[in-house]
Amino acid sequence: GISAEAEIHREDGVSGYADIKRPARDHVETLIRNNAVSHLVVTRVDRLARAVASITEPGDRVAFLSENTLPFVDAYYGIPRAGRVLVPLNYRLHPREWADQIRRTRATVLIGEAALVDPLRPLLDGGTVHTVVTIDGAPSEYDAFIADPPVLDLPDPVADDLAWVLFTSGTTGAPKGAMLTHGNLTSAVSIYDVWGKPARAARGDVVERVICVLPLRRSKLCIAALLALAASANVTHAATSDSSYPAK
Repeated sequence: GISAEAEIHREDGVSGYADIKRPARDHVETLIRNNAVSHLVVTRVDRLARAVASITEPGDRVAFLSENTLPFVDAYYGIPRAGRVLVPLNYRLHPREWADQIRRTRATVLIGEAALVDPLRPLLDGGTVHTVVTIDGAPSEYDAFIADPPVLDLPDPVADDLAWVLFTSGTTGAPKGAMLTHGNLTSAVSIYDVWGKPARAARGDVVERVICVLPLRRSKLCIAALLALAASANVTHAATSDSSYPAK
């Protein structure tokens, strides 16, 4: 599955589900443009996975509500690594719409920016969410949450296990949750490697650099970043800045 042990630095290509489960290299980096942070993503992913696993059950949904931030990058690898399901929420929706998607997915944990999470809190009463973690401040609740998680065995996801639930925009009706499995994601990685290998070989590239300017909640960006990392690329996520949230 998409795990802290995933082979993110490609040596001889990613040819299938089994190949992506090789040990990760300790120099894998994700570059975050908005705060000029270069960090080892594997360590944070593992900490988040263990922290989430310690307060949830396998298969539980974890909702994430944020613009493009460093913890968001952790989440879309770390949550599936824990054997849980990531539910990215669209930060431009109304709190009532966030609450509806949380209710429909039965998310038990909510992680996000305080400016977005706070208007949502009253709508969570009596629901399935038992833990809310905000990512703002230094140190933040999120920093404390992943600082020293318990040592525990994480599940080893199989191809048919659910990894992400990404909601559609709802242009022609109510947003629908698209369910993506670990197999869906690792198959996409394999396709990227097959399609991109000739071009990379022709250019003589050692490391590709990919700029992601879309919100991390969007499926195209999630998949693009995942594929790029699996193909030994450095990924730069552009910061989002949108004063219009939450929707009124």
